[in-house]
Amino acid sequence: MVVEITEEKAKRRITEDILSALPQWFGVPESIQVYVRQCVNAPFFAYQHNGEYIGFVFLKLHNDFSAEICAMGVLKEYHRQGIGTMLINKCVDYCNNHKIEFLQVKTLDNSYCDYYKITRDFYAAMGFKLLERIPTLWSEENPCLIMIMHIGCQLSRFQAIK
Repeated sequence: MVVEITEEKAKRRITEDILSALPQWFGVPESIQVYVRQCVNAPFFAYQHNGEYIGFVFLKLHNDFSAEICAMGVLKEYHRQGIGTMLINKCVDYCNNHKIEFLQVKTLDNSYCDYYKITRDFYAAMGFKLLERIPTLWSEENPCLIMIMHIGCQLSRFQAIK
């Protein structure tokens, strides 16, 4: 079940615990701590299973019209069970309820490892489209790919999945 988390300490703990279990995607502890700091004031949703949080997502609100999936993670043993889809659905619902028209996500482009191919394929399956590649946004070793979704185009599709 996806729930909204509002308590700052819980957001930090969930983010740190899940991202630390996904080193292929989130790497070194310093990188994880950036997300832990960013999650505090963000809309934050987590998937709870048998009393444990096994997935989460939080949004960065850019302006009245756009938001970004700042970080999302699902424990590896729960991949391909629909949890990521439910978390994206919650983000789409949030955007719709707040009249946010565009949802974006930044990930590593296709010159990077296979773990990020899985990530890009997941976002594409959710309806995100390639927008722009920025090879030096993070660093030359970590080329950024921006993907975007127009929320108005996705509402009917996601309503059926709930």
